[in-house]
Amino acid sequence: MREVFCKSAYCVLFLGVFLPRLCSLGLFPFMDEGFYAYQAMTIADSLASSHSLPDYGPCNLYALLLAPVTALPMNPLVAMRLCDLAFALIAGLILFRIISRLTSDAKAAALSTLLLLLCLNAFDCIQAGAKNSFFAAFIPLFAAYLLWLKEGERAIVWAGVLVAIAVLLRETFAIYALLSCCAVFFALGVRAALLFCAGGLGSGAVLLALLVFLRGGYTELVLSYVKAGAIFAAESGHILSNFLYQSWRFLLDFWPAVLLLVCALILLRRRPTKRCFFFASLLLAPIPEIVGKISYLYHFSLFFLGFAGLIPLGYERLIEISPQYKKKAQYALIAACVVTFVQTVALSSFPESVRVLASPRCSFPESMRTQSNTLLAADAIRASRAETLCISGFMHFLYPATGLLPPAYGMDDISRLYLLLGKNTDALESALRANPPEIIAVGKTEETDHVAMFSAEIEAAIKATGLYQFYADIPPDPGKNYGWIGCSLYRLSK
Repeated sequence: MREVFCKSAYCVLFLGVFLPRLCSLGLFPFMDEGFYAYQAMTIADSLASSHSLPDYGPCNLYALLLAPVTALPMNPLVAMRLCDLAFALIAGLILFRIISRLTSDAKAAALSTLLLLLCLNAFDCIQAGAKNSFFAAFIPLFAAYLLWLKEGERAIVWAGVLVAIAVLLRETFAIYALLSCCAVFFALGVRAALLFCAGGLGSGAVLLALLVFLRGGYTELVLSYVKAGAIFAAESGHILSNFLYQSWRFLLDFWPAVLLLVCALILLRRRPTKRCFFFASLLLAPIPEIVGKISYLYHFSLFFLGFAGLIPLGYERLIEISPQYKKKAQYALIAACVVTFVQTVALSSFPESVRVLASPRCSFPESMRTQSNTLLAADAIRASRAETLCISGFMHFLYPATGLLPPAYGMDDISRLYLLLGKNTDALESALRANPPEIIAVGKTEETDHVAMFSAEIEAAIKATGLYQFYADIPPDPGKNYGWIGCSLYRLSK
């Protein structure tokens, strides 16, 4: 039995995680992974220079895990993607074990897991990998569920510890801590719930205390979340439109899984078990984050944690009611996997990934560099021989692309700095004078649905300092990767 599970696991992980991610490992830089790369580079630089964590930003545990690989002598983005691939494989294996316990049919468990992993690792959700901290946080979260299934008070305490780690890796996973506590209470009683909370709160407090000690204070940690709220508020006008658009994309991209979920809910509507209610509650968990800020498809992918339980439970109920439908149900799972694979895996990107992985230090070859606004800007910045860089418009991917960092914490994105300074141009001018970067990349685009740019105001502040001269221009070009955004480069006068 163990040998059969291992063979199935290898096949499922290869098709559902490894192959989809391999196809996109060598793609151009993406914005979200650029933000994590910047954080990881900052942590690695701070640890190397002062042997302490930078006292800036949120918890950044995911970036802390990635920090060592950004110091390797290779393309930091590819190194981070490989690291996130490892997280996804471990999380996928644990998910397989969970689903195998929800259904007695090994083939149905393998197919259900494959379907859910294809959805979670869809290109539109993860891009090239390292887009978010989901998979690193899934590892302790999924492991906590397996522990919960074991008997004994020690297992419950450790389950609480693991959920706390998941929350620290992805703060919005706090909703799962609440749901888990409620589930433990209804399933095992008050004492078990208290033990779960003790394990979670105790370990969370210890880890936070250690983090505060290594950062040298807690003020900036608290302020980072206040600042994040101000930034989300500035983009609140696009919450509804993005929600509607991404909801439609979710249905279009993942309709086979959605259809199977609807069938499962119909089958489970009579005599629902406690497990049914638990996994149904996971369908509600992503909603606060989705409606609380501008949401994208990867936020919606968290619904699949509920799918992961309800689809195999629905399969079990169908076989219980009508055993003769077993083969047909398996064929439906196979069809759903095939359609989802075709719709979500970027097979056309495989040749590019091979070229990047085969190049020295996994660097982007020249043929790719001319097709990317990001890499063209990075080449121009490197040619300036500047040693410090500031960006605007959330273009953090320029940091790993150039290997440069800003002159001071808090000056990584001057669009956000301008916003946090109350949109005060004089205050921004003073900030630039106090910590002048050697080169500044001012993002320029006609689109405003991703981030507030404030390009004109930023350029006015730069010119008012009298310290900079125009260096180069990378105009928007829809024909290039990330061509919707260009940038003007300003070099510190010598």
